[in-house]
Amino acid sequence: MGTGPKREHELNAGDDHVSSKRRRASDQPVIPNDQYTVGWICALPLEMAAAKGMLDELHPDPLQRDPGDHNTYRLGEVCGHNVVVACLPAGNFGVTSAATVATHMLRTFKSVRFGLMVGIGGGIPSASHDIRLGDVVVSQPGATNGGVIQYDRGKSLQEQGFERTGMLNAPPRVLLSALGRLQADHLTEDSRIPEFMAALPHKMKKRFSHPGASNDCLYLAEYPHVIDNSSCQWCDPSQIVAREDRDDSDPVIHYGSIASGNQVIKDATLRDQLGKELGVICFEMEAAGLQDFPSIVIRGICDYSDSHKNKAWQFYAATTAAAFAKELLSVIPPSRVLQENPIPELVSIASEQLDITKRHLELSSRQLVEHERTNQIMEDRPMDLHCIHEARYDSADVGDSARCEKNTRVRIQQVIRDWADAADGEPFLWLVGPAGTGKSTLVRSVADSLHEVKKLVAGYFFKRGEQGRNDTNRLFSTLAMQMADNVHGFKASLRASLGNIDKDSIDKMDLGFQFEKLLKVPLEKLPPLDSSQDSRVIVLDALDECERPENLNRILAFISEICNNHKILPLRVLLTSRPVPGVIDALQPLMRDGTTRQLPLNRVFTEDTKTDIRSYLETNFMRIRTKAKIRQDPWPTLAEINHLVELCTQPEPLFIYAATLVRFVYDEKQLQNPKIQLRIWLKQCRDNESQLHQMYNPILEQIFAFGRNEDFDKQLQLLGSLVLSAKPLSLTSLTSLLALDADDVNWWLPGLRAVLDIPSDPSKPIRLLHKSFSDFLFSADNTSHTHFQLDASETHRLLAEKCIELMKKRLKRDICCLHKLDAMVQDVSADTMDRCIPFELEYSCLYWVYHLRAGRNALKDYDMIYAFLLQHFLHWLEVLSILGQVSDGYGDLQYLINIPKQPSGGPFWLNDFLEDATSTILSFASIIESTPLQAYASLLLFSPATSKVRQQFWNQRLPPLSHIEGIKSNWDAHLRTLDVSDAVTGLSFSSDGRFVASAGSQRRLILQAL
Repeated sequence: MGTGPKREHELNAGDDHVSSKRRRASDQPVIPNDQYTVGWICALPLEMAAAKGMLDELHPDPLQRDPGDHNTYRLGEVCGHNVVVACLPAGNFGVTSAATVATHMLRTFKSVRFGLMVGIGGGIPSASHDIRLGDVVVSQPGATNGGVIQYDRGKSLQEQGFERTGMLNAPPRVLLSALGRLQADHLTEDSRIPEFMAALPHKMKKRFSHPGASNDCLYLAEYPHVIDNSSCQWCDPSQIVAREDRDDSDPVIHYGSIASGNQVIKDATLRDQLGKELGVICFEMEAAGLQDFPSIVIRGICDYSDSHKNKAWQFYAATTAAAFAKELLSVIPPSRVLQENPIPELVSIASEQLDITKRHLELSSRQLVEHERTNQIMEDRPMDLHCIHEARYDSADVGDSARCEKNTRVRIQQVIRDWADAADGEPFLWLVGPAGTGKSTLVRSVADSLHEVKKLVAGYFFKRGEQGRNDTNRLFSTLAMQMADNVHGFKASLRASLGNIDKDSIDKMDLGFQFEKLLKVPLEKLPPLDSSQDSRVIVLDALDECERPENLNRILAFISEICNNHKILPLRVLLTSRPVPGVIDALQPLMRDGTTRQLPLNRVFTEDTKTDIRSYLETNFMRIRTKAKIRQDPWPTLAEINHLVELCTQPEPLFIYAATLVRFVYDEKQLQNPKIQLRIWLKQCRDNESQLHQMYNPILEQIFAFGRNEDFDKQLQLLGSLVLSAKPLSLTSLTSLLALDADDVNWWLPGLRAVLDIPSDPSKPIRLLHKSFSDFLFSADNTSHTHFQLDASETHRLLAEKCIELMKKRLKRDICCLHKLDAMVQDVSADTMDRCIPFELEYSCLYWVYHLRAGRNALKDYDMIYAFLLQHFLHWLEVLSILGQVSDGYGDLQYLINIPKQPSGGPFWLNDFLEDATSTILSFASIIESTPLQAYASLLLFSPATSKVRQQFWNQRLPPLSHIEGIKSNWDAHLRTLDVSDAVTGLSFSSDGRFVASAGSQRRLILQAL
């Protein structure tokens, strides 16, 4: 379409000839208002000047105008058409001002057939539209719009975002026909835009000429303008998008949808987003005001709608748009325009349009505010994922746990904070040391300081003896829930990542899938962050207490993957553990590749630690001396303090030793003479004994009065049960489970406050103060305290038997007295659940198989399992339904099936029943999970006639129907539901039938045991 340099010279040479034909307004007679058929609307004076330059003849101002018409006009002739050129008032922009100008025009010029909205606009360059400055964009109707979309008007739809409803009607047919004619002509011949621009009056030439291709710079969308209100001379030229040079400087014409609104777009990211979302190629600010004014929009591109916007191209762009408008009119015969009817009821429609436009503007503003409010509400919704609340940093348990004493561990805390603040170096810091070196106390103190400066994003605190918390199944979901609260934008990107995957499905997924959906993808989808963004920290405490050490290798490798991607969010991970094989094996590769820095607490800052332990002892003994009103001064003596410091620090500096000693010497709730307590401790601590023995032997010796207490075995059983319980138990629950007298236990248990956290409320759980006490009781190679040594398998066996005995006593049909078969789980109130299913019964239902497994199947009488299930299987299933743990029940049955066969007949018969019970759960789980009493209705009535569960519990059916016709005789081949969230596209079974591999629509291969 170009003209080239030669043609440009020829056009310039003919300027005077063309201009001489233009007749002045003073030479023209006044044209009646009803002879004007085309309305030409401009927003800026420079656009009106460009329009004036395109007039073939200038007409005098109108002799008459409507009293309410305040427009300024230029009248003239273009290609035989009488044209009214109107401009918006100086300094007024937007759709309302355009509507006002159109309204006033129609009051004075009632015969106008259509309008042209001509001026400058901001381009939206893309791969499909190579838009350059000076090019022309013409509105052309699309499949769902009339060529102009009001992008800031619409309605907010829940879960669906903002639906835009404002758009211009399609241009009249006469204009669309002319557009089609021009598009066809331009395929075989040049546009006349250069010709018409060459005919501009000489005075306009210089200011309205092409600014030069070197001044047409499109910068990368993510690169902002450097200095406000200045040219781009200071902007980085390497950020300019490389584009192919054009053969000439003639403007290219683009046809498509135009976005109109009340704000100037100066954001390349928003530009590209709206361009892609709406399919528009240009922004402007007035056209949407002409909603019922038949017109077409023509825009010369003067900028790229980014922060690099300036006014250098405005005059030239206004001229190219005006020249195209003239070319468009040149292919429309004036007689054809006269065939069009004037706009019906112009005055009334136009005035109504003004009111409507104002109302639309107010409505759009309200809807935008509502949309933003809705988005905020959606963003603020709490995430719904299964997580381990007690393992979070902000949990009550972590909050109530000990911190470093004031002015202790100062240097090592600073080292950790310096690592957290560093911009480079190892992303993992591993605090490693033996039990009692204060790892968890130290990391909680550091986490507090990181939380204060908003650097801590998540924490997971493993804890032995708390089932679920010491597992890895919900590690990623627990971290993700905290990051949703602490990382801006993470919650929204997490929702987008999960899509329709619910929390139960996530819970069943492989760790790799969980990591991808809960952490990796949400972090990748975060909005761009400031390049100076400080690093953030995740804390993983007590990895050695994780009961699935085989998973640590994958977990740490996954997390290192996101830590090493600093483009997303600089992350660092603070780890603590004992130096146990599982953790060492997992961290070995990460230490070799420079990802992990190791900080052994028993070898670094040892002198500082000894000094801190001395300070801790002196401070606390001074406190005890004051509270107990001890007159001896000094107490303890310097020699005793020195000896105690040596006991606490040899061979390892153990803070737990010092803390346990202080609690033993003085307990405000268990008044003992502190001086006597200290003498007992020193007397029983021998140099040839381990530090664990020195710590715990005096406490147990004093409480149990070894050799003289007839209840010693029961006391030891209770202590072992406290330590090995799957979850912390209260005194009430523990004594009920073990069938012990709570009053008897209350006489001696408070004496163990040095090692146990015993609440004054007997319904609150009792917790270990330190896991080293468990090591002392259950150590297999320690022969120095055989009278206190417990066998873990035997303790678990005892707990399994006690759980079964308690369930046999308390389980029954309709345990919560719901009375209705359609009663839902959510209908059971918390009070009803606490009353009907007290914690010891809940514990027994959930963990009896756990203790059986942990005790290595050491149950003395397997017939008790068979007897229990034959009597209470459905009652147990009902409770699991109310607790939301039916899937755990299926897993328990699967484990029981795989217990090695015993020589007695019980387990063989048991297996037949168990296999039938698993088929029962598989078939009816979806019903029972929501309606507990359907275990006695649908399950029994619709199970196969040969089902052992059906036969055993038939008399408990609800309602008591005699039989149902058409029930099948046997279970079908359905053995298992695959734990996958996406559509399965292929299956393959192993040759031995033990495994199945499934291929999903998300291009993942999952291997599962059958």
